[in-house]
Amino acid sequence: MAEGGGGGGDAVTSSTTGQGGSGGVVEPPGPTRITVVHGVVDADAVRFCFRPFPAIASGLQPWPGPTGLSYARAGVLDPTDGSLPADGDVEVFIVAGDLAAAAGSNCDELVDTAPADVLVRSAGVIPRSALAAERSLLFVADGCVGGPGHEDETQDDICGVGYDPSFGNAGLVAGFMSRLPRPDALSLQFVHASRATSVPDVRYRVAASTVATLAFPGWTAGAIGPFPPFIGLDRMALVSPGAAQLGVFNVSNITTGVFEQSWADIFSNGALDVDDIEDGDHLVFVAVGPAASTPAASWWNGFTFTVVDGDPP
Repeated sequence: MAEGGGGGGDAVTSSTTGQGGSGGVVEPPGPTRITVVHGVVDADAVRFCFRPFPAIASGLQPWPGPTGLSYARAGVLDPTDGSLPADGDVEVFIVAGDLAAAAGSNCDELVDTAPADVLVRSAGVIPRSALAAERSLLFVADGCVGGPGHEDETQDDICGVGYDPSFGNAGLVAGFMSRLPRPDALSLQFVHASRATSVPDVRYRVAASTVATLAFPGWTAGAIGPFPPFIGLDRMALVSPGAAQLGVFNVSNITTGVFEQSWADIFSNGALDVDDIEDGDHLVFVAVGPAASTPAASWWNGFTFTVVDGDPP
């Protein structure tokens, strides 16, 4: 869906979920929804500019508000709120750094002449056909924006292979979240938006002492899947969200995960209330950050999962 845009954008595309699917399964149409997740490793908060492509002056405002979107948090973009062009293709820009210095500037001003200590990176171009699709869309900003001091001997494990502090490698994982109906179970999908992580499997435990069960094999960078969604859990499996865990595992060791996190912490990141989850809900778990198990340090955030509603109201 997404493609590299001007200014060095490097968008990662996932075609795992689409209108068709496997085995003749077809995604049903529904209201267009756009969910945006902040997974930029070296930014505590970001805003986004959605600019017409090819570029023309639009006067559009950055999204969301002045304080931006915090790391591992998500927001649902309202196409009618004045931040998204009404027609044509859209180039997505990530605004990071000193967001207070960016307050009061529209997207044309930020992209063309960013204030000092404000970094603006192109993340790629979204075609209008995708924005108009009757689907639940997901955009995850990933990689690093770079900048002064954002370098380390382990930076490939932080931002991904080929990272250059002078330009960054921020981009998008973009695709569709499934809304296939399944009233007797939770519909789960998993998004790989950590460029430095190459762990192939997603597994879960309903309690710390239980065996880790495979939910999504072959989990590669940019993937949004599986499709159809995984339906091996129902609401009753989450009665103890502090004990249930989600993790990334190497195929050579399915006993101990490279990284495991409690469902309670994941829901805290996503600002969803686990007590409100019911069978039939669509949950999409998004992995962001540096290489799995890498904690936060001087200029980067740590690896983590967050969760979003796959069918937001």
